[in-house]
Amino acid sequence: MNTVRTPFAVTVYSNIGTPRVFLNGTELQGIRQGYTAVHFVFDRLTLADGKNILKAVSVKDGQEYSDEITWFYHGEQDRGTDSYENKNVHSGF
Repeated sequence: MNTVRTPFAVTVYSNIGTPRVFLNGTELQGIRQGYTAVHFVFDRLTLADGKNILKAVSVKDGQEYSDEITWFYHGEQDRGTDSYENKNVHSGF
């Protein structure tokens, strides 16, 4: 997925408790409960230049479960009148 540097919200879904979430190997702080018991949100995620790996990890009964997504940041994108602008970017996995 290609995106912009502007901070945006990311949703993580987990039906086995609050996940730990890592961006490029660093654990993120500030996760909050969303609208349902399986919905968790980070309100202000900002990507680094180049490849970014977001990984969610949950543990249940001693078993670790994880999922990850890779984003590429290549500088700000043209958001002129000829391109579509979504002011409410929200990504989830």
